[in-house]
Amino acid sequence: MNTTPASEPLHETHWRRHKNGNLLYLAVAIAMTLLLSVDYVVKHHAFAFVDIGSDTFFQFLPLQIAEVRQLHALLELTWSFNIGLGAYMGSDFDPIQLLAVLFPGSWQLGIRLPLYLLKLLLAGAFFQAFLRRAGFEREFSVIGGLGYAFCSFAIVNGQWGENGFALVQFAAMLCFLEGYLRDRSRWNAVAVGITVGSGAAGDVYAVGGFSVLYLAARTPLLAQRGWRPLVVKLGSLAGLALLGFLLLAPVQFPNLYYLFDSPRVTGNHSLLDTLVSQIFQWNDSSVIGTELAGFFGKDLLGTADQYHGWGNYFEGPGFYVGILPLMCIPQLFGGGASRRERWYAVCGIALLIAYLVWPALRYVVYGFGHLGFRLSTLWVSIGLLVLGLTGLRRMYRSGVWMPGIWLAIAGILGVMTVLVLCIGPAIKVRHLVLTVSVAVAYAVLLTMLFRANDAPRNKSLSLLLPIVALELFLFAVPPMMERNAVGLDGTSSVGRYDDGTTQALAWIRTNTGDGDFYRIEKTYNSVFLCDALTQNYAGVKSYFFHGSSLTRFVDRMQLQRPVASVSYIGSAVERPVVLSLLGVRYVLDRSRSMDHVPGMTWLAQTDGINIYRNGSAHEFGHIYALVAPESDADRLPLAERDRFLLDHTTVDDPPAVRKAMDAFAAPSSSSTVATWISIRKTSDIALDGDYSTAHSGFMLLAMPYDRGWRAWLDGKETPMMRADYGLTGFVAPPGFHHLALTYSAPFRWLGLICAAIALLLLVCGFAYRKRTGKIPGSSVGFDSMPDAGYSAKRVAPPTDGR
Repeated sequence: MNTTPASEPLHETHWRRHKNGNLLYLAVAIAMTLLLSVDYVVKHHAFAFVDIGSDTFFQFLPLQIAEVRQLHALLELTWSFNIGLGAYMGSDFDPIQLLAVLFPGSWQLGIRLPLYLLKLLLAGAFFQAFLRRAGFEREFSVIGGLGYAFCSFAIVNGQWGENGFALVQFAAMLCFLEGYLRDRSRWNAVAVGITVGSGAAGDVYAVGGFSVLYLAARTPLLAQRGWRPLVVKLGSLAGLALLGFLLLAPVQFPNLYYLFDSPRVTGNHSLLDTLVSQIFQWNDSSVIGTELAGFFGKDLLGTADQYHGWGNYFEGPGFYVGILPLMCIPQLFGGGASRRERWYAVCGIALLIAYLVWPALRYVVYGFGHLGFRLSTLWVSIGLLVLGLTGLRRMYRSGVWMPGIWLAIAGILGVMTVLVLCIGPAIKVRHLVLTVSVAVAYAVLLTMLFRANDAPRNKSLSLLLPIVALELFLFAVPPMMERNAVGLDGTSSVGRYDDGTTQALAWIRTNTGDGDFYRIEKTYNSVFLCDALTQNYAGVKSYFFHGSSLTRFVDRMQLQRPVASVSYIGSAVERPVVLSLLGVRYVLDRSRSMDHVPGMTWLAQTDGINIYRNGSAHEFGHIYALVAPESDADRLPLAERDRFLLDHTTVDDPPAVRKAMDAFAAPSSSSTVATWISIRKTSDIALDGDYSTAHSGFMLLAMPYDRGWRAWLDGKETPMMRADYGLTGFVAPPGFHHLALTYSAPFRWLGLICAAIALLLLVCGFAYRKRTGKIPGSSVGFDSMPDAGYSAKRVAPPTDGR
């Protein structure tokens, strides 16, 4: 039992002389990030990888460069013809990464590391503030902030673009949510909604879902003042949070539209039906073993490409938040623990066990749209941190409960023994030794620092801080440094973007005189499928979250995918007729492999790149006289179908299209009217051109069908439709006409209207509150949460609820 009188003040220490826990957290966290950066600076490496973290170099860097280029040109993230045949680029919304727009293009590779470290610092700062608002003392909150900022999810999954910002989102949402629950601050409620809507569209569901789970856990405390006040509080929170979310509607409405347009979410490639059918299945022993290993960091089973657990290094489970929280959780079952603490510990451990054995709990985090662990590990990590810090606080108040220390050591050693016996060769011995050593050291240290009869324990937490920081740093070293990193000059073991391609592209633009919009493709990869984003040309291949139309075109045309996933689209150079159909006018090659391909003419070589012109290529817009149903094309062998599509276009309703074509009479001078088309790209969201044809036809545009695009002929809008399995087309009347194509992200205008209404309601509501001193519709006050913590000046008596 704790013998310290309840009225005894906590002694001032060097730690406690800091007036703000954020200052101490930032001092330690910045020191750790600087140390982790030394390896990159000394070795001239960039924060991009070609091992299992290859997305950082293959996709996220190209997107970052393309986003910066587009923001400078258009001041928004919108459509890009450099993603496959064209796609909406704003879906991977990461506000912190957008800071890259402040720096020139040549800095984009180097700026990745400081932007990543900024995410870690912000995430930990928000989590530290959340813990303070939840009632934890400054000392505990700093340890929690560090554990969150350098947890396994942050150091491994956080390297991925949107996952890194999700780390900040979760912490900020908890911080603002707890701020509202404590003092009913309206700004905190609005900030909850803004936070939920500030990241990638898919994370709206995950972050919002976690907020509901947190509120459910908080309900027993919230309901102590009665259910009516609780309903009022939560109703006000929901309304204000919704208004906050709507402030970002211009960004999120288009993102949500494209999320649901994706075949991975609502189409043929969705995992929903498959995963829902597995609701009543259980994880097998290998998955459970990997999950148990994940409590001590993913590196226990190997780093990067050497990882031998479930899935891969990023998709697999990694719940590590430090060994200290694991050591402290059993303290919640000791004699000094309150009834409420035991209840939360029992519920938390029961949910954790259910998560370990029942895969449906991790599936639901992504709405049964993904089978990887990913964000679900962050849910678990937050729970472990809160329970562990509660156990540490109980130990500080009541003294160490020795059976809990022995139970923690026995549990860790038992798990390690089982893992060694079952998957011994996959275990990383160095990490195992480090984990066990740290656990034993904590057991000794906690026993010495928090002995029941020692009072006061004013220096105990001060001694823990550097040890916790050292542990987190050592566990962060492998995923940060033992990687195949890209050189700061862009060199890597798989290639570089500055490889002569840009010089070849410049030769084409300078020497061919082509002013029309056309596509270029390569028989090689400079780095990967997103080369076009970095090198700024319109191609075919892509690695992206593609929409339904482009996916349908690739699937029905049976085009090659480098990987069997809708995210990957190959170059189609093995199908030259398809290149012609898609308006690929030039092909770049390193080995003269296109010399004997019909229609290809070698033009020049520059910097080792051979340039070919495809004489058979259609224009970006091509007029067809023959219209057929898709079934006619489907019956043909693949090679014959490719040739068939050069002369015919396929549509869903051929009779209706033919009727529309026949409605236009040919001009009297049709015999002298030449057929030609000239379409120019004036920006990523605007095409402008003219065409002339003697007879009406169907114009096929070599881009995916998307409701965001609209077409005008001579200033009058003309309807567009899907053609050739997923491309865009419209009926073209005869004669000479001016064509204009413009793009506006679907539902953006609706988002702007909703944002304006939300802003107006907030302004009016806050003005009313300031004038009357009341919150509209409620006269119920909201005091600090009961039993939220103990006084900053005194140790609370350990008798609450026993």
